[in-house]
Amino acid sequence: MNQTYQFSAPLYLIPAYGRSYSTPELALQDWYGGKDFKIDEGGPYCSIRDIASMKEEHDEIRLLYSPRFPSIQL
Repeated sequence: MNQTYQFSAPLYLIPAYGRSYSTPELALQDWYGGKDFKIDEGGPYCSIRDIASMKEEHDEIRLLYSPRFPSIQL
């Protein structure tokens, strides 16, 4: 019973429209509140409404919440 697992690189999301957060709690509040984030490296805007489809293609999704790049796994 050999199964092949393919792992994808983490998907990083950044706050949209120039927002940044001082704490992970504030970032998660906006994430769960449906605010827009942007896929890092020039990707499209997204929100919690898109999480199911993002998880189909990525094993790990991380939210970068401040200019110094601390992140939270979603």
